[in-house]
Amino acid sequence: MTNKKTPITGNQDKFKRQTKLLNIIETSKESYYDQESLALELNRAGFGSVNQAVVSRDMKELGIVKDKDGYRLSEPSSRSLARKELAEQLQRRKENIYPSISTFLIKIKHGYAQNIATLLKEVYSDEILGTICNDDSILVMTKEELKENLLRRLEKLSQPESE
Repeated sequence: MTNKKTPITGNQDKFKRQTKLLNIIETSKESYYDQESLALELNRAGFGSVNQAVVSRDMKELGIVKDKDGYRLSEPSSRSLARKELAEQLQRRKENIYPSISTFLIKIKHGYAQNIATLLKEVYSDEILGTICNDDSILVMTKEELKENLLRRLEKLSQPESE
């Protein structure tokens, strides 16, 4: 499977162009009924040689639809842009998604949770997917099938050694 990655600068230019396109559609006093007119507006705004095909792709990605009054957003623009940005970020940076995890909470003396969470992840890196902590609590996330064994081992580890 080939994973095509666009350079970040290309994505930033595209993001700026799409933001401008949304701005044109949302704030323009006139209605636009064809993609060529929108391409012309983008060109006037300094986005190089944008053509109808580019506008068409951008509109599809942004959820822009045409009705009797011209082009409009099918959903709020901030949500559309956020969804687009989320997709790009996940495609570039996602390592894994765990459909089912199990969590448990460990209460710690105030001020020690961050240090203990770091040690937990180091010692049990194959079993602990992640931790979230504050000053006195650690939320541990693990795979469901590993939870009971991990809990037993942590409980045993936390007991004072008998002499």
